[in-house]
Amino acid sequence: MMTSEDCDSNAELRRRNAELESEIGKLRLENAQLRRLERSDHEVLRVVVTTAVDISRLAESLVAQISSFLGTARELRNLTLTCKSFGFRQPTSTLNWSVVEEVARQAVCSRATDDEMGCLPQYVRGTVTWLSILHRYEHLLEFDVLLGDYIEHGNGDKTAVCATGE
Repeated sequence: MMTSEDCDSNAELRRRNAELESEIGKLRLENAQLRRLERSDHEVLRVVVTTAVDISRLAESLVAQISSFLGTARELRNLTLTCKSFGFRQPTSTLNWSVVEEVARQAVCSRATDDEMGCLPQYVRGTVTWLSILHRYEHLLEFDVLLGDYIEHGNGDKTAVCATGE
């Protein structure tokens, strides 16, 4: 048999249970709203972290070594266009030319044979750059002018010539 104290205690527990269930419902609703907001924020807002590096503090030999992995004259030219430090001779530099010019010089000297070097233009400060020499080395065979009938560049490529068939 239940006493009045048991009934009061039971009623208090039911009231407290109802309060907690109401609070849980509110928290679930708030949680759902936050999740919707979080999903929409991910689609709209992007977190961008930028890092600036002062390359003037790096040793030129290290920058030249890293740049040497670019390889082609076009890639080195693009590097020159991204930052003056790569494309222009630095006053504190021990080199007579820029970092990109040094990388191009090293690339030409390490790849070209003596015979190929003889066919390439010679470096002339202010006129012929190592970058242009590297570009010329990469495009050794080029038919600038075609003389004669029934020949043309293959698909517009000046390194290929083919007969027109007539």
